[in-house]
Amino acid sequence: MKKAIKKYSASPESTQFFCDFTNGISTITIDGSNISGKDKNGNTVFSHTYYYLETAPANDYPGFTFDIFATNEDAGEFKYFAFAPDTPASTYHIEFRYCGEYDELLNLLSGKYAYWLAAGIRDIDLADDKTTENVIGLFCTENMVYGSERSADSLAQLSDITGRWNCDMSAYKSIPEYANADMYIEINEDGSGKTYLDMTGSGSYMLASDYLVYAYNTSYDKKEGIYVAYTSDEGSKYSKYKVTEKNDRTTLDFYTVNGEKIISYYRENEKENSSKTSSSVSYSSGSGKSGKSSRAAMVSYNDDKKAELTDSEESSESKAIAESTNTDTRKNISLVIDSPSARINGMEVQLNAAPVIINGRTMVPIRFVSKNLGYTVDWDAEEKKAAISLNDTVIELTQNSEKATVNGEETEIDSPAVNRNGSIFVPLRFIAETLGAEVEWNAESKTVSIK
Repeated sequence: MKKAIKKYSASPESTQFFCDFTNGISTITIDGSNISGKDKNGNTVFSHTYYYLETAPANDYPGFTFDIFATNEDAGEFKYFAFAPDTPASTYHIEFRYCGEYDELLNLLSGKYAYWLAAGIRDIDLADDKTTENVIGLFCTENMVYGSERSADSLAQLSDITGRWNCDMSAYKSIPEYANADMYIEINEDGSGKTYLDMTGSGSYMLASDYLVYAYNTSYDKKEGIYVAYTSDEGSKYSKYKVTEKNDRTTLDFYTVNGEKIISYYRENEKENSSKTSSSVSYSSGSGKSGKSSRAAMVSYNDDKKAELTDSEESSESKAIAESTNTDTRKNISLVIDSPSARINGMEVQLNAAPVIINGRTMVPIRFVSKNLGYTVDWDAEEKKAAISLNDTVIELTQNSEKATVNGEETEIDSPAVNRNGSIFVPLRFIAETLGAEVEWNAESKTVSIK
């Protein structure tokens, strides 16, 4: 514990918890008010009757709350149990702690039990492949360190899905916006992925998004498993994938966590490949330590089980750009607070997250800044720092810091960059006006105009 405290206190962003059971316990059984534990040989180590004591927050880890149970029996290290809100229905597992000293129970980052939080999966779920896959997906989205150097084993997991894949658009042709649209993705051996979109059917594709790709095969004899797409500003999202071969065509299908198909791609053959051309339009975006661009990937992983052809903001903006020859395409923008809809040169687009008011200031997702205002944005996920630039002006912001720098000179801001639900929000007026744009506020309609 002392080594963990020393290591993670100096580098809190690398914090990891030990999640195994302690005191020789292999399985724990909760049966009404009785909690018991057995060792790996099936011998009972403890068995006591518990009662609800209280609900209390962790002493040193904001946001962590436990339901605490205690026993009046002589239980030693098993006198108190503290259960986190996780349930098998919500996160496929439970998280808890137990010990004999109440004063130590709620210390997650210090004391005798620092950096220990047991995680348990029900016996009946261990034999369920679906639950196992969901646990892997949950781990990837919550705990994995993205942007770090990839191991050979990690990259080898991509072998079944690398290459170019055309999107099966047949299910979307009835939607007017996508009547002529076409799309394909590229997944590379180095773990990078890109989505290309052609909204007009002209055969000229634009880069819609780029991201990091992780895959974990969960079958010994089939090409299927967990697919994770990661961007530094939006975090990670996962779905299930399955590769099948039939009638000389290889298909890559994506599914919701509940197993419902949401979108399909197929492997392009040489004839089709030679007949298509693509022209990339690069959008400046953040990059982590890996040096890979961190744009949004979005194949189709909605909670409501609806497929998205690409990030909705991306597709409509691409159309706006393609239909305009004005070099000031992204300079006339209108935003409404708490609304995901915006207008760029009069055309309505959908944002990945709605602008919000924090401390009296309009805050927008960092992706909005790079894509719509035309600024270059570099996001360092490890340092949690953004560098936003236009021509010779560079603004540097650090998450949760009320100080910023403009061309190296420090200045104070009353609304620092913040992380909201995995998206980085930055102060719009400060950035836009510092870089020469005009910002107008209509209090009645809660509308912000940028020119």
